[in-house]
Amino acid sequence: MLEQINSQWIIAGLCSLLSIGTIIYYTRTILSGKIKPHMFTWLIWGIVTAVVAATQITSKGGPGSMLAVIVTVNCFIVAGLSYYKGDRNFPVFDKVCLIGCIVAIALWPLMKAPLLSLVIVTIIDTFGFIPTLRKSYKDPHEENLIVFFFYGLAYLLSVFALNQISWLTGLYPIAIGTTALGMVAFLAVRRHQLGHKIIHERHHFK
Repeated sequence: MLEQINSQWIIAGLCSLLSIGTIIYYTRTILSGKIKPHMFTWLIWGIVTAVVAATQITSKGGPGSMLAVIVTVNCFIVAGLSYYKGDRNFPVFDKVCLIGCIVAIALWPLMKAPLLSLVIVTIIDTFGFIPTLRKSYKDPHEENLIVFFFYGLAYLLSVFALNQISWLTGLYPIAIGTTALGMVAFLAVRRHQLGHKIIHERHHFK
């Protein structure tokens, strides 16, 4: 039992360090002007992850809950930086996504079924990707592929640090970890496509 607890804390500590290191690196790329994150996406993630952290803690998630708390802080830091250094183009579609997510989060406490509430919160968080997906489709180099990879890895690893792995504690990290790695694939494909397009245009004008 003691060995299991120790291993859980080791994994939780590793995930936390991975998350902290990632946000430090991400912050540096934002301040340098290389990366321009979308404020709405990170604001949604910050609010939702705070809800999930509270759910995991009250559901005896144990050391695995540590990552959600750290990511909550990280998301609000990036959201703040995004306001000054990120993408300031907020079309109507992005505003609708933000308002919809905030309304859904506001209604969350009224739900009596914990699992249904967590499913809805997870869906809201996934929808938070939409403004970034829209922006990244046009310019995939304005987002950091490495950051999403390590965030996805940290979330998936954090599952093994949970005291009790259940739908209430495991659904969110698995879903978001998988979605983050999906974002990595999306960025890689779009960069590849645009790279080929640039090469084709260069040959066309020769």
